[in-house]
Amino acid sequence: MGNPLHIGVTLPNLGPNAQPDTIRRLARIAERRGFGSVWVSDHIVMPAAPLTEYPYSGNGRPPFDPSTPYLDPFATLNFVAACTERVQLGIGVLVLPLRHPIGVAKQVASLDVLSGGRTLLGVGSGWMVEEFSLLEQGWADRGRRTDRGIDTLRGCWQADAAVPDGGRVGIAPPPRQGVRLPVLIGGHSSAALRRAVQRGDGWYATKLTPSQFAERLGRLRRMEAQSGACEQLVVGVRPDVVAPERASTITRDLADAGAEFVVLGGPFGELTPDQAASWMERAADALGLVGELVPPIASRRSWPAVTAAVGPRAVGRSAY
Repeated sequence: MGNPLHIGVTLPNLGPNAQPDTIRRLARIAERRGFGSVWVSDHIVMPAAPLTEYPYSGNGRPPFDPSTPYLDPFATLNFVAACTERVQLGIGVLVLPLRHPIGVAKQVASLDVLSGGRTLLGVGSGWMVEEFSLLEQGWADRGRRTDRGIDTLRGCWQADAAVPDGGRVGIAPPPRQGVRLPVLIGGHSSAALRRAVQRGDGWYATKLTPSQFAERLGRLRRMEAQSGACEQLVVGVRPDVVAPERASTITRDLADAGAEFVVLGGPFGELTPDQAASWMERAADALGLVGELVPPIASRRSWPAVTAAVGPRAVGRSAY
């Protein structure tokens, strides 16, 4: 991506600020100030009492419960696309094995066409077993289905759309970006890092400190070298919630650790709409953002066309 560092920011598609006026306001501030991308998260349904330990907090409890408003990421970003003109639109990350990948391919392609080619798709295999049960989706094979789902997405997005082992399909129009639409792999496990190397355009980490990010990035780069990949993955991270005044420090520390893009987020669930807008303005001030968008996140990799079969990459090695 080059310099300057790409800096994105989350939008509150969950919690009390998951409201059209607030999301529109924050998205327009982000674009006006020069954040390169805006990001939303994904869950479909919450069990009455989540039992799975949340992997991204110190106490194992997720930052939401069944009563928390949670807007669909595609609906939210289609709305944001109509409110903005330049900023990239990211899902970080979509739980891909909860959905049929051809349906996801259609949703992503439509968003990319309507937004003028601004879509970023983060995908993960999921962490909440109860959500899979509620949606009657298999848990043990979710890694294999995530891998195959990514292959299906790219097959649907190519000019002569095809799905693995399924022949040609009609899913026009393709994304404005085509198969170059960045697919960023979320997760920190060895399986997730392997998936990023084998199938991703990039790796998108969550809530890692600079030292943790550097350690996992080292593992990722070693996997890349062993795979013989010609193009390195683009790598980035969404750190834990930061105070606006610390935005510059944490961003610099993560860049020093090897991050090429950083996605910042505020404590939007605890703020009024005015306070949320103030957080974003103050973070932009601390970062020295003055309205010029940084270079976009873009794929460095090229992918073979999907025909009757995908070949060795179709073999999923991971359990999750």
